[in-house]
Amino acid sequence: LSATAQDALDALQAPLEITAFIPDYPVQRAQIEQLLAPYLAHPGRPTLRFIDPVEQPALAREHGVTRHGELQLQAGPRREVIPVPGTAAIDLALNRLALRGERWIVTLKGHGEAEPNETPGGLARFVSHAEVLGYRFVAVDPRNTTGLPDSAFQHDGKMTKRELRMITLARLAPRLTFSGRPAEASRSAHPTAISVNRATPEELDRLPGVGAVKAAAIVAFRDSAGPFRHVEDLARVPGVSGTLVARWSGLIRLD
Repeated sequence: LSATAQDALDALQAPLEITAFIPDYPVQRAQIEQLLAPYLAHPGRPTLRFIDPVEQPALAREHGVTRHGELQLQAGPRREVIPVPGTAAIDLALNRLALRGERWIVTLKGHGEAEPNETPGGLARFVSHAEVLGYRFVAVDPRNTTGLPDSAFQHDGKMTKRELRMITLARLAPRLTFSGRPAEASRSAHPTAISVNRATPEELDRLPGVGAVKAAAIVAFRDSAGPFRHVEDLARVPGVSGTLVARWSGLIRLD
């Protein structure tokens, strides 16, 4: 079991229920049981049940199943769907389930877009349905560039998807809270490790799997939400997964 999955399972606020929508094919079901064995061994006692979508089509439709072999992970009111099961997909789904209050839908405003409210032409009906599923909404005006680094405009000054994403994460940053356990990784970091609370985007770009966009996102998030207190807090940055953070063990520090 990966550290990311372990932390996510520890952080879940409700028992984990896993449903596999697989016909009565012994080999395929055995493969799923083998894949899920490390997760089911967690002290939180996750449960697994199989539903045959061929024999129980009404139940499959009720759960919104789109293909045979699909997994659905449920923890309290929250649900994650995994169309093609695999360790990486399961770990990411668990990481999302472990987040508190961070299912956001971002809408644009300022250019005649439909508003997420009851105004004529608004999205109130859609918003109501999404909020039942645990999503929250935030409207972003791309004309507001507060919090963007100067490097965002080093070309021709036009807004791009990258800059819009940075505006979005800067707007969301103060609202996000990760429920994982405090990390101890920074204590064993190498003396030459990168300080995520001081590093420039160019320095962060040296970390595995980062690149210019994620580096800028980390800096924008840090500038908006304040210094990272725990290594796991980096997973709060949109686009940075717990799996990616785990790859930086020994390469980063917090001082």
